[in-house]
Amino acid sequence: MIRRIFAAVLCLFIAVTAAQAQEVTPEPTPEVTADPRLEATAVTTPESTEEVPTGYARVRLGHYVPSADRVDLYVNGVRVFSDVPYPITTNYLTVASGTAQIDIRRADGGSSLIPPFDVEIHAERAYTLALMDSITPVDSTDEPQDAPRYQAPLIDETAVVGTGIAGSARIILLNAIAPSTLTAGFGSSQPLAVPFGSRGIVSLPPGDFSLTVTLDSGARFENIISLRADLLYFIVIYGTADQPQPSLQVSGTRSIARLISESGAFSLFASLIRTADLMDVLDVDSPFTVFAPTNTAVEAFALERGIAVDVLLADPTLAASIVQAHTARGLMFTDSIATLALVPMNSGGDIVIAQDSIGLLLNGAARIVVPDVLATNGVIHAVDQVLLPDEVED
Repeated sequence: MIRRIFAAVLCLFIAVTAAQAQEVTPEPTPEVTADPRLEATAVTTPESTEEVPTGYARVRLGHYVPSADRVDLYVNGVRVFSDVPYPITTNYLTVASGTAQIDIRRADGGSSLIPPFDVEIHAERAYTLALMDSITPVDSTDEPQDAPRYQAPLIDETAVVGTGIAGSARIILLNAIAPSTLTAGFGSSQPLAVPFGSRGIVSLPPGDFSLTVTLDSGARFENIISLRADLLYFIVIYGTADQPQPSLQVSGTRSIARLISESGAFSLFASLIRTADLMDVLDVDSPFTVFAPTNTAVEAFALERGIAVDVLLADPTLAASIVQAHTARGLMFTDSIATLALVPMNSGGDIVIAQDSIGLLLNGAARIVVPDVLATNGVIHAVDQVLLPDEVED
């Protein structure tokens, strides 16, 4: 089973495009049509309360309340996101697992929008904290006057990924329009009714699909989306019942470390990462851009240097210098790389960017053979040559 999942990595490398970046700002949502063989379910159940192991997770904030000002997010008393406007979904933040106190305040030290509350953060998971209006309308006569005006459920994205099958696209559709219920049409399958504050979960095969969303107010829209294997599509319907708006966030379902280590075409670079003791960093920390040399590239590098591959893989200092020379902080897709002259790497050196009639050149000779592979904590570009760190250049 694991081998089949990892064999799909190369297909994923080829399929993903730069347009599928983890954007900080929402984009108009293309549409999603479901295959009638696949299930769609509305989810309202709370997250798991199983024992939380020690480790790290990734959390982002989605601000979907039209009436709220810019907000700050505090985790355990520390401000981790500031001045987040509506309607924004932030990038992921790495946090320690365990019990965390959440406090969402108006920006610049304002009052709490919701009384601070505790959540359980599970290791090796990705979450979206979704700030929305209260389930109960503010003017409801059945609700106490001091009832919270807002809610912020913690959505476990990793749990959704786990419900899908290898090679499928996973979709979360969140209804953030109070107090409406929406119906999402997924092709010829049974329409999915999603009450306000709930989310629908769908697994679909790769391809171009259509999504039709209709609110009980009568408002309706349609879009088209191109789905790729093993990616998570987080669709939020926000705004008002009269003017619903869709946004789309796309993220990988595995970390940079896992994608590289689980693909046979990059096993030698994965060994270098392990020898350099950087596997945990590339699994947990974010965001990174990694230029991953293929096995053929690593073998050619060793041959040119007169070093046996086994010796290369066993040298922690050389391994660390190579890995750092292929790793940069930040999220850089090929369209943005093409606008740069230099890309600063973690080694302290730079990759020199140029273009010829074929495309991008890295350091005058190397090329990106597979671009823009989206991971949970960054992006990978497969390259056909080792980008020599400064300390081992001729």
